[in-house]
Amino acid sequence: MTDSSAVNHHADHAGFAGAPGLVAALGMLVMGRGYARLAVDLASVSEADRVVDVGCGPGNAVRAAARRGARVIGVDPAQVMLRLGGAVTREPKVSCPSPTVGQPSCGR
Repeated sequence: MTDSSAVNHHADHAGFAGAPGLVAALGMLVMGRGYARLAVDLASVSEADRVVDVGCGPGNAVRAAARRGARVIGVDPAQVMLRLGGAVTREPKVSCPSPTVGQPSCGR
């Protein structure tokens, strides 16, 4: 049985907001690059693919897939993750919509 009212499981988790969230995001950004490249390689992502990364964090896998030519979208409920991901993302095929409709995301 699922509870459809629990959309954002991070909403009450302070660890993904403010300074602690930024520290977590920076750690994921640095430590997750190799794993992201491995995942994209194992999935044989190519320019023919469209990739949606749900819970993308700072976007390591999103950027790795974009470098392989895929059109990608990264989604994360934590604004700090999207902002950091947007700040370090230069690939034009990457978009990361805001978890809150109507708010800017990805630092853009």
